[in-house]
Amino acid sequence: MSTAGAGALYAGPDAQLTGLTALIWYGFRQAPRTSDVHLVVPHHARRRSTGHVVIPRALALDEKARRTRLYPVCSPARSVVDAARRLRQIRPVRAIVTEAIQREFTDLISLDEEITRARRSSTALVRRAFAEVVAGAGWAPASESWCRQPVDDPDDLRRPGLRGIM
Repeated sequence: MSTAGAGALYAGPDAQLTGLTALIWYGFRQAPRTSDVHLVVPHHARRRSTGHVVIPRALALDEKARRTRLYPVCSPARSVVDAARRLRQIRPVRAIVTEAIQREFTDLISLDEEITRARRSSTALVRRAFAEVVAGAGWAPASESWCRQPVDDPDDLRRPGLRGIM
């Protein structure tokens, strides 16, 4: 059994995989690697983080979570916000927010809704990164070293990941 599966069994049937663990599950290339398993449980649950299992409680679980055979996985938008809330530097937060949009794991509207849902609880970095992506900074190749394709107009928000926004 995987570490995520064991963590989900420990956390209980209502637990959802989230944060960096979910981003890695989705295939994010820029998510910092971790040996910890990040799960979220309902606020009434009485599970505590232990060892490599990190379990915050939430007033609302992700309604858009994907069911897998062993455990539900939070939506990419929720996972990005949950991961960003645990990170302490802007660079990895900017990288995962930009990747989420560029690789079309989620869209700006869904990400904005998740940031709003999270309110002001440890969301300063994700709010800043989101604002930069909306303003176009995330599209400029110089903004992050992993962005390799040249961009003629970094202010052009008509990129594939932003269809339907403009």
